[in-house]
Amino acid sequence: MSELLEARNLNVRFNTMFGVKHVLKDINIGMAHNEILAIVGESGSGKSVFSKSIMGLLGERGTTDGSIWLHKGKTSKSGESTGSIDLAGMKQTELEEIRGDQISMIFQDPMTSLNPVMTVGKQIAEAIRIHQNKSMKESLEEAGRLLDLVRVPSGRKILGVYPHQLSGGMRQRVMIAMALACKPKLLIADEPTTALDVTIQAQILALIKELQKELDMGVIFITHDMGVVYEIADRVAVMYKGEVVESGTLEQIFTAPQHAYTRALLAAAPKLGEMTGSDLPRSFPVLTMEEELAGKGGNVAQIDGHAVDYNEDPLLTVRNLQVIFPRRHNFFGQVTHQIHAVSDVSFDLHKGETLGIVGESGSGKSTIGNAILGLLGEAEGDVRYGEIDLLNPTPEQRELVRKDISFIFQDPLASLNPRMTIGAAVEEPLIIHCPDMSAADRQKRAKELLQQVGIAPDLYRHYPHEFSGGMLQRVNIARALTTNPKIIVADESVSALDVSVQATVLNLMMELQRNLGVSFIFISHDMAVIERVCHRVAVMTKGQLVEVGHRRDIFENTQHSYTRKLLAAIPQIDFSTRQQKTFELINDEVPDPVFPVGEAPTPILMKEISPSHKVATE
Repeated sequence: MSELLEARNLNVRFNTMFGVKHVLKDINIGMAHNEILAIVGESGSGKSVFSKSIMGLLGERGTTDGSIWLHKGKTSKSGESTGSIDLAGMKQTELEEIRGDQISMIFQDPMTSLNPVMTVGKQIAEAIRIHQNKSMKESLEEAGRLLDLVRVPSGRKILGVYPHQLSGGMRQRVMIAMALACKPKLLIADEPTTALDVTIQAQILALIKELQKELDMGVIFITHDMGVVYEIADRVAVMYKGEVVESGTLEQIFTAPQHAYTRALLAAAPKLGEMTGSDLPRSFPVLTMEEELAGKGGNVAQIDGHAVDYNEDPLLTVRNLQVIFPRRHNFFGQVTHQIHAVSDVSFDLHKGETLGIVGESGSGKSTIGNAILGLLGEAEGDVRYGEIDLLNPTPEQRELVRKDISFIFQDPLASLNPRMTIGAAVEEPLIIHCPDMSAADRQKRAKELLQQVGIAPDLYRHYPHEFSGGMLQRVNIARALTTNPKIIVADESVSALDVSVQATVLNLMMELQRNLGVSFIFISHDMAVIERVCHRVAVMTKGQLVEVGHRRDIFENTQHSYTRKLLAAIPQIDFSTRQQKTFELINDEVPDPVFPVGEAPTPILMKEISPSHKVATE
């Protein structure tokens, strides 16, 4: 196959206030026409900088050495063949003709990539009008055709809607339609599924793969998820600290990885089915990436999680929890429609147990966590921690609950005060809940906790922006532990982390559970992670529980169709049974749980499969 893109001895440097930073070092990557090249690596490896080098989007502070050849480009506006062109040596005015026309890009976050004050139709039509010299009417007609192509339901009908009116999956499809507007030879997809639910991710992967074949284009797919790489790639290039440390065919990389970094990435990726036959959670066989690359990993022992005594009374009981938010009002301000975010949910949490609550965005997972913490005045039902009614605690009980129930938020940076050192952030709960503790004792306790989660005491006076996402999440775990809580609610606490950092953070949480007997409510949409770390699992959709049981009940004796849908959508790395996975392209939106006042969702009846396993009737 002929080459489409070829980077030769590519180096990129940035001028910073601390001097020149060498970000890409002697990159040599080639890709063929009609090929999907996955570039994989963790945050900071240089993946996105490489894609921006191709697009000419490095800005004034970036300097490039070497060449990036695009071969056999399309005919230019003047009618001349562009042949082979060196993108690294082109002026910005020349690159503007190529961007969006011969090379297009799908960005990670569609909401920040789309203009919030322009309709979807106008944003897609803009690229067509600029590069193909069509009228606005013709451009809008082509935009509607493109929305149909990327399987947006009633595509032409949403030309007049704004980005905020669409779901995350639909916004990402709009971004793909924009990228395909001029039938590019090369499509760059920069982490396009990282922020999406696993079912939506499966649809986007299937869509990109199908369109790549239909339009005969090359795709560079940038990701840190080895499961996604396995599903979509023909060839793989592995990047670490600005260098390509290994490249080869998909089978070579996954069955015979040569570099220690590649092997560490594969070991850290949770794989569905690895826990078959095991009753207890189990740690990942990895150390930190630095320790793995230094050869300290070896055959790391996998440690089983804490056994739970289900004969004891539950630590937390939730019965008939219901959360309803007002959605629409009439002219007089009266509520006409309501969102039934959580409907009639019941479960228990035992001492030393990890209960996984899993489901797609909008299923009500986080709402349950917020209700348990007493953050929602709309919550109704019976939620008890021991004898304390969590929905109506006395002031004294509220103080006790805030000490005994902690929270780890999804975004580690946004949940820390940027003007407070990490030491001060960890000390703050002690100031509130232990006012008699001396400053010296508070500092000692905070340093002990930070050391317990793997952060050196000499980093005590550093600020959040000086840490990576994984380190910040460790700070959040340390802060959650300050008051010796009995329960920690972890809301998507590892979903934004690289796979190796995710594995070490999950190992840390399991170690703390063994040593301290902490109970976790682990909220996630990632079934592979849930299988690895949870004792029991509750599956939610549209605010209701559809299946509850022990880990083996849910993953080895799956009963509900929605649970099967979640499991089927997970990328599975297994070359022994490798076959082309096909996804049915779902065009329906997940229905909003919105009802007129006086109406409610149909109650779900749960039937008992076994004493530990309950499933909703369908």
